[in-house]
Amino acid sequence: MPIECAKPVRPLSRDAFRRLCYELMADIFEIRNELGRIFDESVYKRALALRREDAAWEVPVDVHHGGFIKRYFLDALVADGAVIEFKTVQALTSRHRGRLLHYLLLTELPAGLLVNLRPERLQHKFVNAVLSRSDRANYTVDSGHWDDSIPGAGIVRELILDLMADWGTSLELELYEDALTYFLGGANRVLRRVPVAWNGVCLGDQLLRFASEDVVVRLTAFESKQDERLFQAHAGRLLAHTPVTALLWVNCGRHAIRFRSLTSDRK
Repeated sequence: MPIECAKPVRPLSRDAFRRLCYELMADIFEIRNELGRIFDESVYKRALALRREDAAWEVPVDVHHGGFIKRYFLDALVADGAVIEFKTVQALTSRHRGRLLHYLLLTELPAGLLVNLRPERLQHKFVNAVLSRSDRANYTVDSGHWDDSIPGAGIVRELILDLMADWGTSLELELYEDALTYFLGGANRVLRRVPVAWNGVCLGDQLLRFASEDVVVRLTAFESKQDERLFQAHAGRLLAHTPVTALLWVNCGRHAIRFRSLTSDRK
C-alpha cells in the first residue's frame, strides 16, 4: 500500500466522534489545568496517552512511492478513529488546520480535532475531510501549454502523474515536492541557489528546485484561475532576473492538474 498507518484506523460515526471529542476536551482541560500552558506540545500529548488507555501518541504514517518514503507522526490517535493535533502557539493558523487535514486524508478518516494549549483560553477547532480517496483520484490533466522538448520536462510530467495516480490530489504540496526532489536525483543535486540580478546589481541568491541544468520546476496548489494568472506573471519576473532559462510549472489543484512551461526571453 502506498500509505500505511502503524495502527489500524476506523472511521467513527458523527455522533460517536462528537461524544468522544466531548470527553477528550474534558481530559485536555484537566491536563492543562494541572500542567499549565508553558510546556511543549509533546508533554501534553504524552499526558493524554497516559490518561487514556484508548489513546496512542506519535503514531507513524508512511507514504511510499517506488524507493521514496516519507514518514509523518499523528500527535494522538484515540479510539482508532480520532486524530488529535496538538499545538502550543500564540494563535492557530490555516497552516495548522492544513496539516491536520493532510493527516485525515492520509488515514481516510472524516474528522479530527485541533487543539492549541498555549493561549490563556484553550483553543480548539474541528476539521472535516470532505474529500474521499475516490474524490482525490478523480481529476483532469491539462498539458496544452507544456513543452516536452525542454530538458527535464518529460520526466517531471511522468513523475507527477505517477504520484497523483498513487496518492491522489490534495495532500500537502511539500510531500509531492519532496518526492519530486528524490526522483530527480536528491536534494544535493536538485536544490541549488542562483543569483538574482536587478539593473546589473546582484541582490543575493535564491534557492530553487532544478529539473535539469538551467530549468527550474515549481509546484503550486491554486484553486482559482486568478491566482494562476498572478503566479504566471511573477514567474516571468523570476526568469527575467535569474540565469534560469525555463520554468516547469505544475498546478496541483483538487480536481485538475495543469502543466505549464515558461521560457526566458534569453532562451
